[in-house]
Amino acid sequence: MPPEHHFRLPQSIALSVTLLCLMSGVATLENSAAGKSQSQQLPEVFRRLSPSVSCGAVPHLTEQWTALRASGVRTIVSVDGAKPDVEAATSAGLRYVHIPMGYDGIPESVIGQLTRVMREVEPSIYVHCQHGKHRGPAAAAVCALIAGDFDTG
Repeated sequence: MPPEHHFRLPQSIALSVTLLCLMSGVATLENSAAGKSQSQQLPEVFRRLSPSVSCGAVPHLTEQWTALRASGVRTIVSVDGAKPDVEAATSAGLRYVHIPMGYDGIPESVIGQLTRVMREVEPSIYVHCQHGKHRGPAAAAVCALIAGDFDTG
């Protein structure tokens, strides 16, 4: 079986993606009903990259799944290798898509799967890996590019 080809972003796009991730910061969304900010309930390292794409760490608590739904997220995309908690996502009214990838670049097959997700699901999506610091933000930036949510020029 031939080796998987990996997608390498052109330097200008890679720089745009890096800057977007750095500038997005940690989102704080107000939860007026509870009198607390949802940032206390959202997964650690939650970032809104664009109107239709956010990313962060894997949700663990019921409150985190619920907070993602309340923030407008409709679909969870896991790029982590661990088995996803589909039941928790479904209980919160979220669709779950599992597209595992490694740390050595984004394979063309993953780009194809992310493209399909962006074309077929209702915005907004939340892309996560285990810690929300590497694979998740990279895949989320690709999703934002696919959605046309930011200009790389």
